[in-house]
Amino acid sequence: MTEQSHHRRLVKTTLGDQVTRAIVEHIQENDLKPGDMLPAELTLARELGVSRPLVREAIRSLTALGVLVTANGKGTTICPVGSYGLTTLLEWAVTIQGVSTLGVLQLREGLEVEAASLAAENRTDAEADELERLVGEMREALLDADRYAGLDLQFHLTIARSAHNALLSAFTDALRRVAIQTMTAGGKIATRDEWAEIQRHHENLVAAIKAKDVGGSRNAMLAHFRSALQRFGRASPAAAAS
Repeated sequence: MTEQSHHRRLVKTTLGDQVTRAIVEHIQENDLKPGDMLPAELTLARELGVSRPLVREAIRSLTALGVLVTANGKGTTICPVGSYGLTTLLEWAVTIQGVSTLGVLQLREGLEVEAASLAAENRTDAEADELERLVGEMREALLDADRYAGLDLQFHLTIARSAHNALLSAFTDALRRVAIQTMTAGGKIATRDEWAEIQRHHENLVAAIKAKDVGGSRNAMLAHFRSALQRFGRASPAAAAS
C-alpha cells in the first residue's frame, strides 16, 4: 500500500460500496496492471480498518463487474479491460428502459465511426486480412438475415479490435447482444436492393481500412449507419421500436 493509502482508514460503519471504492483507488494509486496481485483480504482489512468479510464482499462485487478475478490458492488479480459490467448495464437499459432499435443504432454510430478511423490508422496486416475474409463470407450469405448478422457482428467487432483502443473495444463488445438483434432485424426489413447496398457499405469499409484511409474509413462507416437509420426510419413503428 502507498503512504497515501495508509492514511485512508475507514470507520467500521462504512458501507460496502465505500470499501469497494477504496480498493479501486488502491489499484489506481499503485498503478496495478492486468495480472498484478491484489493484497490479501486480511491485509486490506487491516489497512482500511474494516472487517475481513466486508473486504471479501467488496472483492466479490468487483469480480462480478469483471475488474478482478479470484483463483483458489492463487489470490486475486486485476483483469484486463472487459465488457461484462458494461454489457449488463446496456442490456438493462434496452430491456427495462425500452431503448429502441433506433437508439441502439445511434449509440453504435458514435462508437463505430471513431473505431473505423482508428482501425485505418492502427490495423495490422492480419486484421486487414481478417476483415477481407469476413466481407467475402458476408457476400456469400446475402439474403440470409441470421447468417449475415452473425458475420456482420464479427466484422464490426474486428474493426473495434483493430482500432487498438481497449476502452472503445470494450464498449463495442458490450453491445454485441443488442447489436446482433438490430442487425438481424435490419436484414429482415431490407429489400433486395438494400441488401446489395448493405454489402457495398461493408466492402467500402474494408477497402478504406486496408488502404489506411482514415477519412475514407470514417465516411464509409458513417454512410453505413446513416443508411441503416434511414431504413429503420422507413420501417413500421413496431420494427423501429423492437
